Amino acid sequence: MVLFPAAMAILPLGVATPSGASEAGRIGDLLSPTFRARTLALWAAVFCGLMVLYFIVSWITKLSIQAGLSETDGIYAGALYNFGAFIGTAGMSVLAVRVPLGRLVPGMLVGAGIAMLVFGSVAMPVAATLALAFAIGVLLQGGYNGVWPLAASVYPARMRATGVGWAIGLGRAGAVIGPMLGGWLMAAKAPLPLLFAAYCVPLLACAAAAFAVDRLSRRVSE
Repeated sequence: MVLFPAAMAILPLGVATPSGASEAGRIGDLLSPTFRARTLALWAAVFCGLMVLYFIVSWITKLSIQAGLSETDGIYAGALYNFGAFIGTAGMSVLAVRVPLGRLVPGMLVGAGIAMLVFGSVAMPVAATLALAFAIGVLLQGGYNGVWPLAASVYPARMRATGVGWAIGLGRAGAVIGPMLGGWLMAAKAPLPLLFAAYCVPLLACAAAAFAVDRLSRRVSE
């Protein structure tokens, strides 16, 4: 189960409303010249983030076993990942008001990618592997949850529910494709380093898109 982002409570103020816009947000408004770039960047961040997030949360136990853990330790790795996800979510809600999200979110997601590559390609003692599963949970879930306060900064208040709602809806496609593609790759006996490297691509795309969302939103408000 993916934890809901506590940082969603952080809503920015002062986002300009385009002149002549209607009082209620519409899909056409999201793709208008004023908001198109920000909307597409947000959709990319949510889609790619959920693709990786649901891949890990669906297969972490099996991936841990493939990394050399016993079945029991694989279950522990799954539990530690989810505990790390809880810590990451709580930590993001604290850090989001202290560290600029445009640096914090991409930094955590890139860190999660590095941890994933190490997890899949470096033989380690059981304790280190379990600790790395926990770290992936902290960085991946915490970093992804930081996308949502960024999403709130993209649109003025009248469009925010529509904009975030569309992002959530389109992101669910990533939540389906991620674990499905991972299952196919594992069934095809893809090497573990290659499997994790493949999922680092959408993770880095999520980091880049989150950075773009922040920069585009700041550019309009300046």
